[in-house]
Amino acid sequence: MTSLSRMVLAAAVLVLAGCAAVPTEKRVVECKVPDPILVRKGPALVGQPYGLEMTAIPLDAVQFTDALLWERVAVQRLSAARTPTDTVMVHARLVNCTDQVLVIGMRVSFMDEMQAPSEATSAWQTVHLQPRSIAQYSESSISTRVRHYLIEVRPGT
Repeated sequence: MTSLSRMVLAAAVLVLAGCAAVPTEKRVVECKVPDPILVRKGPALVGQPYGLEMTAIPLDAVQFTDALLWERVAVQRLSAARTPTDTVMVHARLVNCTDQVLVIGMRVSFMDEMQAPSEATSAWQTVHLQPRSIAQYSESSISTRVRHYLIEVRPGT
């Protein structure tokens, strides 16, 4: 086996290894209509459920809007760090686990310690994932009050 063949084989193994590490917790929001008998009538009270119910959305994570996409794209690495100006930069490394080109949209919401928006949600950014390859996504906050973030991934157009 030539040196080039070994390098190509090693690269393929690394990319495929990223697809093998799938989290046990599904990162797709699921909504359901509550039982009409349980829906409160009258004025709203703080802490009471409203309308549709949904699964919890973890913070400091990647959230997929589409279950099929969740099965095709692996998040190999996710990190956040303070910059020298005390803002926050988030970074995600994604792996396309399919044999076709995938186009996805990504954006991030930065939140303060109370989980309220610390700034406007970023614009959707288009990310192209070549078959069995890696892509990177990074975004920086403007605010220095950031304590949490949530990266959303949707099918691209």
